[in-house]
Amino acid sequence: MNDILKPKIIIKKLKDCDKNEFTKLWNESHSDHFHNWQKTREEIEKRNKLYKLSEENSKVAFIDDKQVGFILTATGEVDGKLVGWNGATAVLKQYRRFGIATLLYNEILNDYKQQGIEQALLDVITINEGAKKLYTKLGFQIKSHHIVLYSTLNEYQNKNHKNLINVNNNNNNEINFNMVLDGFKQYHKLNQPLNTQYQNLIEIHENLINIEKNGEIIGFMVYSLTFDKCVILFHQLFLQDKCNINNEIITEIFNYFYEKYCIPTNTEKKIYLTMWDLNLNETKFMLQFNDNEFKKDFEYYSMKLDI
Repeated sequence: MNDILKPKIIIKKLKDCDKNEFTKLWNESHSDHFHNWQKTREEIEKRNKLYKLSEENSKVAFIDDKQVGFILTATGEVDGKLVGWNGATAVLKQYRRFGIATLLYNEILNDYKQQGIEQALLDVITINEGAKKLYTKLGFQIKSHHIVLYSTLNEYQNKNHKNLINVNNNNNNEINFNMVLDGFKQYHKLNQPLNTQYQNLIEIHENLINIEKNGEIIGFMVYSLTFDKCVILFHQLFLQDKCNINNEIITEIFNYFYEKYCIPTNTEKKIYLTMWDLNLNETKFMLQFNDNEFKKDFEYYSMKLDI
């Protein structure tokens, strides 16, 4: 390949880059993304802060002083292991055949090694064959497979209003929801893996809810809200072996969300559900939601690389 086809690529830290130019890079490189990821500079900075994405460790690629690609990263501890997480990766369409993403990722992985990071994590949409091929070539392996469903709480409530149960009643068989102040200890008591994406683990203690029936804890659920609090991201539902996922529990869960987030503000809320690993129990769970106005939005793989 001659020099015209193989331009010189310079890698810089995000902290040393012009943020207005980076915003332009973000939006142009995501113009053909599977979802609408167009953001303002303020939205990008708010996202970076929420997910603890590091301007010191994140990288931007330059060609002829032009920002052409980037990778954002965060590091932290999960289950006693130091991990690095990919917060976003994108390259301008016209520069995608120059090995920029590979170069960026090798820089990040070298940083991980120097920092003592033990494992790298990322998510990739299943139909993004190019990205999946790149990550596999770098040594990443598929850890789990997920399906994301979506609906609105209003649609759910309108269809199921005859069956909704008041979560504040005094029935002895009522299902109650109590926020867990120390979510990580509660997870470990249940001997469950932290089966949630790294970006959600960061704020998990604020949105981990115990599910109780007859005064006994029967499981928990994990969810978070988007910045504008218009979308609920439902990440995980765990019920003890003796409990089955059924319409009563599903109805109570969405009644909880509806009363907590829709009624006080008199607004419609979208809700996204992530089905984990597609095991038998989760598949039943997914089918229950399909019967209640939920549609599939997309699928993705969680991938890992031991360093």
